[in-house]
Amino acid sequence: MSWIKKGFVRDILIIGLISTLLLTIVNFVFVYYSPLFIKVLPSNVLRSMSPCYRTLLHYDKKPLERVNYVFGDSFSEGFGDEFLDGDDQYGIFNKLEDTGSSELIFGRSGYGNIGTLFEFDQCYPLLSTYTSLNTSEIVNYHVTFVFYEGNDLNNNLMEKGREANEIIYKAQFFFPLYEFVYKESRRYIGDIYRKIINTESSSFATITKSLPVSSSGIKLQVYPQSAATELTTTELEDSLTIASSILEEINSRLQESENFMVLYLPAVASSYSFDGEIQVQSYSGSAFFKTTGEFNLQRHQVILDTLRQATNKIGWYICDTTSDILAHTDRGIAVHGPRDWRHFNKIGYGIVANSYEECLRKMQEGS
Repeated sequence: MSWIKKGFVRDILIIGLISTLLLTIVNFVFVYYSPLFIKVLPSNVLRSMSPCYRTLLHYDKKPLERVNYVFGDSFSEGFGDEFLDGDDQYGIFNKLEDTGSSELIFGRSGYGNIGTLFEFDQCYPLLSTYTSLNTSEIVNYHVTFVFYEGNDLNNNLMEKGREANEIIYKAQFFFPLYEFVYKESRRYIGDIYRKIINTESSSFATITKSLPVSSSGIKLQVYPQSAATELTTTELEDSLTIASSILEEINSRLQESENFMVLYLPAVASSYSFDGEIQVQSYSGSAFFKTTGEFNLQRHQVILDTLRQATNKIGWYICDTTSDILAHTDRGIAVHGPRDWRHFNKIGYGIVANSYEECLRKMQEGS
């Protein structure tokens, strides 16, 4: 009987070792050929892997002779209803006419200005060296920084002083299949645990939402992100200083760029006209934050003016899309929703793409 048990254990160990070896081989094959595989992966697999691979998700596989290095947050990735619907022309950059360049996007959902630069510093060398992405083809490049006033400044303060573990970051990149297995296993165990301990409360508080309605009659379906209205003046100045310093850092890393542009996107609350008090999204844990349409507009102008001054000093072109957005919403045309009210819909991204192309043309003409 003990011999049978020993044989069983031995067989299990052999199977485990062979399975680990095969998974390791498949893992490294995947890493190298990830530019070919990444777009066919289910979304849950991609979410469980290193964020570096999201650069490949948005890469259009066109030649890399001329590249547009894109920094930013979820708007640079094109999140919104189009992305949820699987529309191939989701976001900003998939709507552009032939600009003669391919986008390498290092913007990430939920990241601030510090985070997107970290992504570039970490991911670009990994993608260039260890995958089939042939960056040696790059002859010319330019830079676009997609700045969203809705939460980028709040995120800057959260990211300030935070240090990422580069060893773990690289391990996540080199072993994406192992990370997927680990995260899926942990998620599965967590689901079981929550089912065991979950108890339904017989009573709960009902919160009546007073959602903003724009001057043109558009009713928003969420508390909208505002132009950093919840930040104090000191916090706002501190965060804007961080944003300016990140632009300078990008300058130093990509000195040979043909041009640099900040693509300025208004917050949801700044994309519509409001009169009087409005309730907007809070970042302090509250259900909402009370402000006014007038104060939000004032904050919007302060942020825009400060960034304009900062970009002028270092030779960046700033492309403000706010007026083009308002020209539509003031006519009663919603540029967010109907599902995702925190990101632009197809109309909104179309407006931004048109503004961006116009700014590119003006910049290239030297206006």
